[in-house]
Amino acid sequence: HPVDPAIPSSHRLLLNSFCPLDPLEDGASCQYVDLASNPERHTGYSGRAATRVWQKIYDELCFHPERDLKTFDLTAENMKSMCFEKRAFYRVVSGLHASISVHISSHYSLGQGTWGRNDEEFGRRFSPATTDGEGPERLQNLYFLYLLELRALVKAAPVLQQLQFGSGDAEEDARMRTALSALLQRARGFPGLLDETAMFKSGDGQELLAAFKDNFRSISLLMDCLGCERCKVWAKLQITGIGTALKI
Repeated sequence: HPVDPAIPSSHRLLLNSFCPLDPLEDGASCQYVDLASNPERHTGYSGRAATRVWQKIYDELCFHPERDLKTFDLTAENMKSMCFEKRAFYRVVSGLHASISVHISSHYSLGQGTWGRNDEEFGRRFSPATTDGEGPERLQNLYFLYLLELRALVKAAPVLQQLQFGSGDAEEDARMRTALSALLQRARGFPGLLDETAMFKSGDGQELLAAFKDNFRSISLLMDCLGCERCKVWAKLQITGIGTALKI
């Protein structure tokens, strides 16, 4: 749907500071993918190539405790010694990683063209015994990301409620409006939403905010380098969603 003229065009530029947008309005050639027919799932994309992506993210694009600048030893435990903003960045990244892992475990190739849950794979990725005790923390970070995105929905509700649906089916448009209103109403009443009002208020707050944006933008650009097309589509989709939430 066309952008509401009441919404300043500068808002799109603000989003770019967190997550580059594909230039659809510039006539760029694009491929359109039916996400319902191409769900995020196990693709077999693993090994050194996939590992290097996450190593780059955690080792170079996440913040580290000052005493660990040279070791790059970032863990769920020593992360707790950092300020709230740096911890939040780590938890967003870890939550994204957990989200991808949950999707892979939930839609796993079981052979002979069948797909389903792989509880063993889920356990390998989240059990304390196979993750040096960090698995439960990863799931908590997924919940943290969920609360952050719900908070963004609540803040964006006045704009979202102005959306006009134009599917050509009046009944379908009415159902969509009702569903959106119900979603926003439930989000408003959800407990424990992130309170971002105290963030970036310290003496180096603006410098930290700039680094926060730059690092997340770099992660977004890194996703363009994935060698698996399905992985790339879903990674970019999730990153753009998180970037939008952070911008809000």
